[in-house]
Amino acid sequence: MPRTKGRNARKLLFTIALLIFPIILFVGGLAYANTVILTWATVGTTPSALAFDSSGNLYVANAGSGTISKITSGGGVTLAWATVGTSPVALAFDSSGNLYVANSGSTGTISKITSGGSVTLTWASVGPYPNALAFDSSGNLYVANAGGGTTISKITPGGSVTLTWATVGSNPYALAFDSSGNLYVANYSSGTISKITSGGSVTLTWATIGTTPVALAFDSSGNLYVTNRGSDTVSKIIFPPGAPGRPTFSSVTSTSLTVSWTAPNATSSNLYRCSGASCTPTLYQSGITSTSYNDTGLTPNTWYTYYIVGANSSGTGPASASNWTLTYLNTFGRIIRLRGGLRLRGGVRLE
Repeated sequence: MPRTKGRNARKLLFTIALLIFPIILFVGGLAYANTVILTWATVGTTPSALAFDSSGNLYVANAGSGTISKITSGGGVTLAWATVGTSPVALAFDSSGNLYVANSGSTGTISKITSGGSVTLTWASVGPYPNALAFDSSGNLYVANAGGGTTISKITPGGSVTLTWATVGSNPYALAFDSSGNLYVANYSSGTISKITSGGSVTLTWATIGTTPVALAFDSSGNLYVTNRGSDTVSKIIFPPGAPGRPTFSSVTSTSLTVSWTAPNATSSNLYRCSGASCTPTLYQSGITSTSYNDTGLTPNTWYTYYIVGANSSGTGPASASNWTLTYLNTFGRIIRLRGGLRLRGGVRLE
């Protein structure tokens, strides 16, 4: 009889598990489902650009109606929050929360809207059909003038305009800054990317990509992505690695140490090393996929110098600054030279 009760209990548990397990799978599947709100908000005619302010409000440039709509984080819509110039197609906020609008009508103007909603309809006049805006770290505003030309305009925070700050490829259509302050321009008609340094030096054809590029974006590793409208493709441009951080040392003993570094935009690193008080490092280990290396088999009480070079599919980048360290004399410590003699770390003096 007890055996029968045990079998019945196990059958009951098994039956419960069969009932519960599909429910767990079903609920788990629901947890990963996306929710699409097809019409979250209705705005003006031909919405063409979006930008968020620091409070999470969303602004929409309506190219067809010449207005800016405002949508709160809760979904409340002000249909015509501001009226601007003809065919607004690009938006950008400055660090003070003012909103700038590129009006792509043939007159080529920039409107400015304060955080309180006050509009300066023609804050600046630029080239024909301005299509993209981007701020640098100093608050200067750059404008891509796409209307059959090849120019980038620059506007200072005070509104002073350099109409042709740089000449790039045909029909500049999109702008993006990298972390070093270089400006990249997608040239719609020529299918190229131009690069402009912070000092204004232009590489006219820095890269050739797909047909009619219209948008640019950097990822967190510094790679640049380009959408090519004419070829229905996305191009990816991988930059050479930046200079690694100066190596640092830990777990130093008489015969080993760990060297560590940072490696921006690198998929692997090459380690250079030499020994002696005055030496020139040579390649010691290549293809290291981590950012540290445990170096063993070292000679006690010896200076070792290291530097790092990062690598990725574009090649190698610049070298890091060198750093050096002294291995321990033995398990008690390093020799430290002092006036009047030597002593071991730990206080033992050698005359």
